[in-house]
Amino acid sequence: MTRPTGYAIAERAFSQIGTPFRLHGRTPGVALDCVGLVAFAINANNVISHYSLKGVKLIAILSHLDNSDLGITGDDSTFRQGDVAVVSCSPQQFHLMVRAANGWVHSHAGLRKVVHTPGISPWPIVALRRIIGD
Repeated sequence: MTRPTGYAIAERAFSQIGTPFRLHGRTPGVALDCVGLVAFAINANNVISHYSLKGVKLIAILSHLDNSDLGITGDDSTFRQGDVAVVSCSPQQFHLMVRAANGWVHSHAGLRKVVHTPGISPWPIVALRRIIGD
């Protein structure tokens, strides 16, 4: 697997803005959920499998991300383009987002499409991952 740079990850995620949301969507430009968006952005479609983030333990999500050559980042002040954030939308619901210029790109179930959310994350960030060596 070719490891893209953080900037390339952000650009790939950004290229999907407007793509319709669909649960378990894995087709760029057609339908993506947050896992599908991250898999496309990090060029790891063969690593992240189909599963729900609702009711899944955080350790299982991080295991999938870590198997895609992502590494642990530092604290919240070290955000870089291409970072992948695991956020907690509710006590039993996780969501994935990609750091892009001045905000986050993510597949928003409520808005039914991939969007760019400027500024800080609207949900608490529970974990961050970054391409190793980036």
